[in-house]
Amino acid sequence: MPIISAAKLAANRRNARKSTGPRTAAGKRKSSQNARKHGLYSRYLIPDRRSESSRAFQSMLKDFILEMQPKNHLERVWVERMVLSLWRLQGAYRLEARTAQGDSESAPLPALSCLPKLVRYENMLDRQFQSAYAALNPNKLPLRQFLTK
Repeated sequence: MPIISAAKLAANRRNARKSTGPRTAAGKRKSSQNARKHGLYSRYLIPDRRSESSRAFQSMLKDFILEMQPKNHLERVWVERMVLSLWRLQGAYRLEARTAQGDSESAPLPALSCLPKLVRYENMLDRQFQSAYAALNPNKLPLRQFLTK
């Protein structure tokens, strides 16, 4: 390890006191996303309530609740799981399309070598959706069989 002069060390310490990172809640929220690459595994699956995409998510949830008409809390959880799986699946499809087209305007893209992993993720989300649907409709034909007939 190289030895630095006392003057350089003092200058480093003065500069370190100046850079304390974000101080406001908004700044901290924004900087928490600095290392995000695609957001597929994000803790924040549902967008900020004030955003356009949050309104789209809430609208999708409302439509599914009206369509599926859950009768109790457990059924509502299954409906929410279906919506969340579909929401994430649509995001994965958009990311796959952007990656294939090389569109990095709106956000950084994963490498093309990540596409097989992305497809596995899409398959997992599709199975989660199918599982939730089957739990809500035990007496009906599985959705996948219904779509292929």
